This record gives sequence, structure tokens and C-alpha cells, in this order.
Amino acid sequence: MIGLKAVKSQLKNIWRSQTGHTVSPPIWYTELKQVKLFFTLSITNSQARKVDMKRISASAVQYQFWFAEFVQSIGMVVDSGDLSLVRQKILAENIFQASSSARLKSETNVVLRRVDSLTPAMRGLFDRLDPVNQRIVNLIAIMNTEQLMYVFMYDVFRPELILGDRQIENYELSAFFKKLPLEHHEAAQWTEQTIRRLQATVTHYLRSAQVVKDYKDALVVQNYLLDERLVAQLQQENHLDYLAILTGRTS
Repeated sequence: MIGLKAVKSQLKNIWRSQTGHTVSPPIWYTELKQVKLFFTLSITNSQARKVDMKRISASAVQYQFWFAEFVQSIGMVVDSGDLSLVRQKILAENIFQASSSARLKSETNVVLRRVDSLTPAMRGLFDRLDPVNQRIVNLIAIMNTEQLMYVFMYDVFRPELILGDRQIENYELSAFFKKLPLEHHEAAQWTEQTIRRLQATVTHYLRSAQVVKDYKDALVVQNYLLDERLVAQLQQENHLDYLAILTGRTS
């Protein structure tokens, strides 16, 4: 359990980094923020997410949600059953309508890696889901292939549903990236510019998945209904962590 003293110390660092002030934050700032951050950190540390030794990568600064391309690719893979043939067709015909061959190759690699991360059963289910749940499947595929997004969703997004606050504020984004090097030493080498770009990528994913909307200076988690078939498939695949992320359920 994280102590209140540690929470106050973290809030002080966030205040200074956001405002440039060297003095301590005012009492109102600490009182408003410390309760939420305290409970968020407590939830994160009391319930272990699935341990995954994959390295946290900053490569996502180049990526987008690519939902239309994802939909096209899943349909082609389900129809043909051969990922390599789908890759050849996309590259040969520029199906994604990329502006250059280099960009086409990059997009194709990322999108097909996401598609390939899904089980055949999940890919078969995809076409029977509504657009809301299809976007969530795309988000799941991103979590499958980008460890940074998985950790963010578990450590930041999930507690919003559990606590009922449903607002991801700037200080929470800052706190997440500040603590990353404690678990992932490679993150300690990232520059401030890289961190800003990664924050932009993370928020872009959330907006594109339509699980959040902008409200003032925060991202508000939206109400969405997971398709029962998607829930059942995640349960069958033993992805209780994803169900916890997307529903806030703790058991």
C-alpha cells in the first residue's frame, strides 16, 4: 500500500513540473488531488496485472489507431487464412492508400502485427460486433502488441472505472510516465520530447477507440457496453485482465 506521505511527495513533483514553480503546491491543489492519486496507486499496487517481461518501447510515437486499415486487414485474413498473402496484396495494391512505399510498409507491419495478435476465434467474431466493440477489439490488439499501452490501461484507465471518477487528468498522465522507469529501466532513457509524443499517442488511441471524450483539461471515460460475445471470448482466452481494464471489475 502506498503511504499518504509518498502521495504528497509525488504531487509536489507533478505540481513543480507542470507549473515551473519551485515552491510547494497550494493546499487546495494537494487536497483535491491526493485522495484520488492515493486510491489509484493503492489499486494499482494491490492488484497485480499480468506480468509480462516485454520491454516498453517508444516506437509508438510513429503509430496511429488505423481503424479502417485494421477492419480491412481482419476481413482479408479471415477470408484468405494466410497472413503472408494478405501482406503481399496490401503492399502490391497499396490498399491502405499510403502516401509513400515506406509509409505503406510501416503501416502494414503494425496493422498486421495487431491482427496477428488476435486469436482466430476473436478475428472471426469481429465482423459480428457493432462499431463500438470493433474499436475496442482494435484497442485490445494494440494492448497485445504495445506493452506501454497495456500498462497504461491497467494502471491508469482501469482505476477510473473502479473509483467511479472517470476523468483522466494531466497530472495522472505525468505521474504514469514518471513512475515507468521504476519498473522499466529502458524508459529512463527517454527524452522529454519522446515522453510528450508518447502521451499524445496514448491519448490519440483512447480518443480513436471512443472510450474517452475531451472535457476541459481532462479525458472523460465514456459509457460503453461490451458485447456479451466479446466478454465470453475474453473469458475463454483467460484475458481477465482485459475485462478488468474495460469494465473495472475486480473479480
